[in-house]
Amino acid sequence: MYSIKSITIMLVSSIMIGLLSGCTKTEPPPQEAILKLMVDNLYSFPYEPLIIGQFPHITLEIIDVSQARTFRSGDTPEIVEKRVRDLINSENPDIFYNLNPAQYGTRLVNLEPLISRDKFELSEVHNYHINNLKANEMPITQLSPTFDRYALYLNHNVFKQASVDIPQTSVNWEQLHHTAQLFAGQEYNDKPVYGYYIGNYWYQIWSDVGAMNSMRLFDRGGNITNDLEPWRKLLEQLAQDALSGAMLTSQEVNYETMKQTAMFIGNSMPLSWLASNNESPDDWSIISYPMDTRNPQPYPYYMTGNLYINQASPYEDQAWEVIKYINSPAAAKLISASSSGLSVYKEYIPLKPFAIDAFLDNPGSPRLYGTNPDSDKLSEFAGDLQSGMAAVVAEQQTFEELWSLLEHKSKELFLSE
Repeated sequence: MYSIKSITIMLVSSIMIGLLSGCTKTEPPPQEAILKLMVDNLYSFPYEPLIIGQFPHITLEIIDVSQARTFRSGDTPEIVEKRVRDLINSENPDIFYNLNPAQYGTRLVNLEPLISRDKFELSEVHNYHINNLKANEMPITQLSPTFDRYALYLNHNVFKQASVDIPQTSVNWEQLHHTAQLFAGQEYNDKPVYGYYIGNYWYQIWSDVGAMNSMRLFDRGGNITNDLEPWRKLLEQLAQDALSGAMLTSQEVNYETMKQTAMFIGNSMPLSWLASNNESPDDWSIISYPMDTRNPQPYPYYMTGNLYINQASPYEDQAWEVIKYINSPAAAKLISASSSGLSVYKEYIPLKPFAIDAFLDNPGSPRLYGTNPDSDKLSEFAGDLQSGMAAVVAEQQTFEELWSLLEHKSKELFLSE
């Protein structure tokens, strides 16, 4: 028989062996995987080094879809769409970046259960985006580490030379338009000065300024408004601004054209232009995007680097870990200077010499997206508007001739049975 002392020694030995076994136990290495990641453009995807550094067991295979999406001689939208769809089907990517594959028939993973399961803490901007999707009864299939917004840049040098007061707070369209007229025909640096810039795509300019006045060309059902007269007046006003030089309509917009413009509407990208040219807050200030004071709606945030997971991916867990990391504060510290926009973690946005509150202020309540009109019809209408306004600005066509065409086209495309 064993003595009490022997039993005690055996028990202690067993415990020690168990403890030592626990100390030497190692976790199994993570499963190696080759993740296919389809990007809208190879040069716009800045996260490959981060992913490789964080996940050495993952090999990334980057697929650039930009060539497939490029229109070639004889291409129609249907041909391009089929080419992209065929590329997706043949490659079967695990992750998509800045390319919404749902429009090509690809089924996507709903990320909401994964976010909940992992108790993944989202940023304020993430939550704003998710609330927008939920308000529109859309699934949470994407997360983006970056966002952006439009604001109004004010060129102090041009204002001072013209002896025009620099706005200190947000302006509405009427104020912006009135102020812009004060710069028409003037020069700065021996070059023409423009009152304002809002874009170079006429349909977008027209609809954006309409939105500044709480106007909608199409209702939430995708139907064109019955009352086009306010839209005619607005477009004629824009044409007059372009003809007088009050509005910059250049197709090539950069720092050189920006510094000739008194009021410049843009996202955060021009901040880098100003910084690289040693501009200072004495030269420029940034205020909120113009809005209708009768119905103030702040300009919304928009996401600039959406990542999606293919439902058909055999590596859903690994793909989710990658997306989760890229959207985490740890990664935000490293990617806050990305050219893709501003970090969703505002505390990691690099301090600029300029006050950038206009980009960060509360974006307001969720927006209801509504139904878009038929994309092919809208493209045709917008194309006629683009070429027609170019002809008006070049004084090769009268505005009345253009409007007659657009009015007829709108009825043909959007009011036909």
